[in-house]
Amino acid sequence: MDEPEQKQEPEKKRSKTSKERTSKEKISKSKESVTSKESIQKKKKKGGTNRMLVVFVGLLLLVVLAGVGYFVLFVLIEEKTPERTSSPEPTKPKGLVSAIILFHHGARAPLSTNQTILAKFPLGAGELTEGGIDDSFKLGQFLGERYVQTGFLRSPPLPAEIYFRSRSINPSLMSAALVGSGMWAAPKDPEFTAVPIYGQEKNDRIFTHLQHCRLEKKRLSDRCGKAPPEFESWSEYEGFVYECVGLNRQSKVVKDAKSFAKMANLIQMDRSGVETPSWFSENKKEIYKLYERTFSFIMGVNDYHDKKILQLKQGVLMKTILDLLKNRWTEWQSSHKIAKRKFIAYSVQEWLIMAFMEALGCAKEALNGSIPSNNALLMIELSDDDDEAFVQVLYIDKTMNSLKDITKAVRLCDRSPCPLAKFLQCCDDYTVEDPKIVCG
Repeated sequence: MDEPEQKQEPEKKRSKTSKERTSKEKISKSKESVTSKESIQKKKKKGGTNRMLVVFVGLLLLVVLAGVGYFVLFVLIEEKTPERTSSPEPTKPKGLVSAIILFHHGARAPLSTNQTILAKFPLGAGELTEGGIDDSFKLGQFLGERYVQTGFLRSPPLPAEIYFRSRSINPSLMSAALVGSGMWAAPKDPEFTAVPIYGQEKNDRIFTHLQHCRLEKKRLSDRCGKAPPEFESWSEYEGFVYECVGLNRQSKVVKDAKSFAKMANLIQMDRSGVETPSWFSENKKEIYKLYERTFSFIMGVNDYHDKKILQLKQGVLMKTILDLLKNRWTEWQSSHKIAKRKFIAYSVQEWLIMAFMEALGCAKEALNGSIPSNNALLMIELSDDDDEAFVQVLYIDKTMNSLKDITKAVRLCDRSPCPLAKFLQCCDDYTVEDPKIVCG
C-alpha cells in the first residue's frame, strides 16, 4: 500500500516539470517566431536591395552598350567607308570670271559594214554608242557641279551666259547636246534640258584645217623621199605615213601600210567593247603605241613636234581662245561682270585637243604620248585675285579619277594659276589668223 502513495509524488513533480517544459517551449517558439519574422523582414530588405542593384547594373550596361554601338556605327564604319551617297558641296573656283572648255565626243561605233557588228549599235556605223551617250551626259553633270551648282551659271540656263559650239559631225553635235543637258540635270530623276548649240559654218576653220597643203606634202616628201599619192580614205593615208616614218621596220605584227590601214577601225572596235581578232588582242599594247606614234607625226606633236604643222592644225583656235581671254578680262575690269558668253564650250575631235595642248606646251604633262580618250575634257579658267588676272588649265579623261592641274606645263608659266599676261605670251609661234598663209 505504501508503494502507491510513494508513486503519486513523482507524478506531481513530472506534471509540474511538464508544465514548465511546455511553457518554455511556448516561449521558445514565440522567440523563434519573432526571430523568424525578423529574419524574413531582413531577407525582404536584402532582396529589395539586391533587385535595386541588379536594375542599376542593368541600366549601366545598357548605357555602355549604347555608347559602344554609337561608336561602331557612326565612327568606325564612317572611317572605313569614306564614300558617301551624296556628293560634297561643290566648290566654285575662287574669283572665277570666265571659263572656256574643249571636250571630245563620246564613244562611237566602228566604221564597219559587218552586219553582225552593226547589229550591236542601233544608231549606225560611226555614230555614238549607248555608252557614248551615257558618258557624254555624265560629263555634263560633272561640269554642272563645278559651274551650275556653285551659282556661277544660272539655273535654268540663261542662253546669253553660255555658248556651245560644235564641229558639224553627228558625234560632236550629239555630245554637245548631251553635255549641255547634263549640266542642268538634277542628281536624281534628271530631266532633259535644252541648250542652244551652234554648228560649224561653211568656211569656218576654227575646228578644221586645210587639206592637201603644200606644207604637209613637202614634209612627207622630205621624210620619205617621195610625194604622197592621192588617197580614197583617211586610213590609207595613215598607212602611208606609217611606212614613211619607218615604223613598219620596228614591228613584226603590222608589217606594211595596207595592214596598218586596218588598225584604226580595230582600235575603234576595241574601245567600243567589240570582240577583236586574237592576234590583235595579243599584241594590243604594241598596236596602240604604233598608232599613237603615227598619229603624233601627222599632228606634229611629241617626238615629231613641228611649229608650222601645229599652226596649220590648231592656229585659228589658239588665236580665238587667247583673244577671248584678253577681251573677257578687259570687260571684267570695266564692269566686274561678263554680259554675254562667260561660259564657252567647244565640242571637238581628239586630234584638235591634242594639237592645242601641244601648242600650249602641256600635252606631255596631260597625255604622256597618248591620244585623248573619248569624252576627254580640257578646261581653261580665267579668275580675278585681288584685281589681278590669272589663268588655270585643267585636264581629265576616262583614264583619270580627278582633274589634273597642268598649268605649270604651259609655256612661260611657272606657277598655277598663271598670270594672264604671261599666259597670253605663251604661244605666239602657234597662232594664225589665215591658215592659207601657212598652207602654202
